[in-house]
Amino acid sequence: MSTQSKFIVTMFSLLVLMILVIFTGAVSVNIGEIFDKSSLSLSKNIVWNIRFPRMVTAIAAGGGLAVSGLILQTWFKNQLADPFLLGVHSGTSLGVAIYVLGLSSFFSGITLLHDSSIIIFGLLGALSILLMMIYISSKFRGSIYIIIFGIVISFFITGIINLILSFSSADELKHFFLWSLGSFDRMSGSESVIVLLIIISLVMNLFIRSDSLNICLLGDDYARESGIELSLLRKIIIPTVGVISGLISVYCGPVIFIGLMGPHLTRMIFSTSNHRVLIPGSFLIGAGLCLVVTIFSSGYFAGMNIPVNALLGLVGTPFVLILLVNTSKRGQRGQYV
Repeated sequence: MSTQSKFIVTMFSLLVLMILVIFTGAVSVNIGEIFDKSSLSLSKNIVWNIRFPRMVTAIAAGGGLAVSGLILQTWFKNQLADPFLLGVHSGTSLGVAIYVLGLSSFFSGITLLHDSSIIIFGLLGALSILLMMIYISSKFRGSIYIIIFGIVISFFITGIINLILSFSSADELKHFFLWSLGSFDRMSGSESVIVLLIIISLVMNLFIRSDSLNICLLGDDYARESGIELSLLRKIIIPTVGVISGLISVYCGPVIFIGLMGPHLTRMIFSTSNHRVLIPGSFLIGAGLCLVVTIFSSGYFAGMNIPVNALLGLVGTPFVLILLVNTSKRGQRGQYV
């Protein structure tokens, strides 16, 4: 099957998942009432105020995280790199914790800052961890150290967050705990569309650098000899990835494993290392994964809402183990190591 045919099948599958998210659920909807401008029915309210924002948010989160994972795997040359394992989500969590559990009352009197400060704190946390990982990767040879440092930093940040939690009120604890479980239900329709457009624009910023990323797969020395300014490329792609993953984490919580599973499934499906194929492919596959999670987490089958990260943890953990076992059986260090 050609690459074009695979894209067509992938987009058709994504469209089917979108329809399922919109029109299936614990409460049945009347399709005729959804597009009736004069109607104020329950079906219309459910679709446009609950399911549509949820669907758009899932697409933005899944697509953005999958592309972020792909770029990090390429840059750090490690097939286990993703925003979660590198500690980016932990950085976002720390930023959100500092705001929610300490500074929210300070900004509450300033409407403009109150509305955007949680986003700013989350993005600052994500970017700070990414910059730290870049510094670490420049000091140590061997990408396994990057993963180890990411895990260690995550534990350290978790300790700081737990220390902050011990001085927080019950309401603040509840707010942070619910955020940490992951959810695609926290944005309105207009907010979800705006976030999706922002993420798509950032992904396009990465896509136009596909040729440079392809050359980076061959090694830093070869990239320099080919005329690639690695320092400039780093200053572009790392903040972009940080903004994508940080923005998603702020609104959806620290959604796990999508940044790891999305790129690998894309490589399996499209059988290529060309970023001109992998970046849009990862966006579609990641969006599809989050739509599937949405179907199972929003009471469609179990009759109750299940946290997004609970499902992703059950699926993502064996995926990583299988990936490690397969790599070990092949006697390889991994595609990017």
